[in-house]
Amino acid sequence: MLRTHFYCLPFLTLILALMLASAQTIWPSGKAIELLAPKGIIHQTDWPFLGISIDTSLVTGGYWWQESAVGEAVQPALLRLDDANLRQALAALAPVHIRLGGTEADRLYLGNNAKPEGFNSQLTEQDWQQLVLLSQSAQGDLLFNLGLGPMHRQSPWLAKDLIALLMQWSPNFTQNQLHFELGNEANGHFFFFGPQHQLNASQYLAHWQQTTDSLSQHQIEGKLLAKGSAFWPWIGEVNWQWAGSTPGFQQQSTTKDISWHYYPSQSFRCGLRSQASSAQYLLSNINWQQWHRQQSSLPDTSRQWLTEIGPAQCGGDPGLDGSYEQGLWWLTQLALASQSQHRLYRQTLKGASYGLLDQDWQPKADWHATLLWQQVASPWVLNGQQEQQLWLFSYCHSEPRAHSLSLAINLGPKEQRLVLPTGSQWQAVDRDFQTIGRWQATTELKLTSKSLILIKQDLNYQCAID
Repeated sequence: MLRTHFYCLPFLTLILALMLASAQTIWPSGKAIELLAPKGIIHQTDWPFLGISIDTSLVTGGYWWQESAVGEAVQPALLRLDDANLRQALAALAPVHIRLGGTEADRLYLGNNAKPEGFNSQLTEQDWQQLVLLSQSAQGDLLFNLGLGPMHRQSPWLAKDLIALLMQWSPNFTQNQLHFELGNEANGHFFFFGPQHQLNASQYLAHWQQTTDSLSQHQIEGKLLAKGSAFWPWIGEVNWQWAGSTPGFQQQSTTKDISWHYYPSQSFRCGLRSQASSAQYLLSNINWQQWHRQQSSLPDTSRQWLTEIGPAQCGGDPGLDGSYEQGLWWLTQLALASQSQHRLYRQTLKGASYGLLDQDWQPKADWHATLLWQQVASPWVLNGQQEQQLWLFSYCHSEPRAHSLSLAINLGPKEQRLVLPTGSQWQAVDRDFQTIGRWQATTELKLTSKSLILIKQDLNYQCAID
């Protein structure tokens, strides 16, 4: 009898261990995370905050990344600006801003005649007018990437000349709905065009001043953004020692509106990488620390426009493309950026491995995450909260009465036990980033790994309006 019980001990131990593991999964050990009620507004964004990039090469030709796992850039099928699918997609996101830009912008010829030797692609008057109509139908502004490549540094193709031409093409365009970005990642021209074509700080400043004078001459009220530099994780602003830094440029130019490009990782397609892409890294606190490090390197006095961002530079990562984990990263990135940025432009609407839509116009996870964020967000960003890999992002809404809408996102590998603020309600969100069920008023709940909920709560203060 005793021998029988002795031999059963290993099995009893195993059963007990499984029970304890199961109990830990159902109700995690450790202290519950108490979510704090929003206390006040910490930042006001432009509205709409979100912009969508359409890569210049997709409209005018040139080379761009394939959606498949192929490293080389190819000539893509051109995107027609009057395509019904394009208009439907933008209507679903509206109101939303549009940016036409990218590497090809620095090789782009504007004109109706045959493009001169030295240019790679062409934008005609008809293309421009369709682009203007497209931005108006999306109920947002148009941000156009003015070329600053080697051919654009001589008359008659200087940026100031291009502005004069564009005004001839669209004399009735509302002037405060048109903005320009001078050059595309001019700090990387040594890589795109060769070391002999790298602009230094004083040369870039001279082009900026010329272009600013042209905007004033044509009474354009929109912004001229600079410098559109590439920032890399761990490295920061690339090649600033040669090309000049963004903070240094702002100090010399006294402009308030600064643009910058940031990707948290680089895909295998990039010739150089400071951070390989992976789902684990994108959701890690190390990634978010890098985001804060790069963003905080920009001047506090600037109005920051993040005019290009995606999950991985050089076309995205085919291994992550369309994944739920990438959608979680994008939702968190959108919310984090709204705490400091004036606007954000996602690279890109369609194509490659970082498009919100695939080549057949089918939505990916990032598309659904974008729609969810637009339901929750507002221009008035409330104080947030971070506990380990649990994030809380909150926004102020004034209708029908003052209340907050919040995203509680658990990016960690473990379930988290949450205690909600008194008087709040929560709603579940599925893996397609769709809300499910009704609002519930329970004060405690468990948020499983890599999942999120919405929270709403009445406020005793009003949303501030500038």
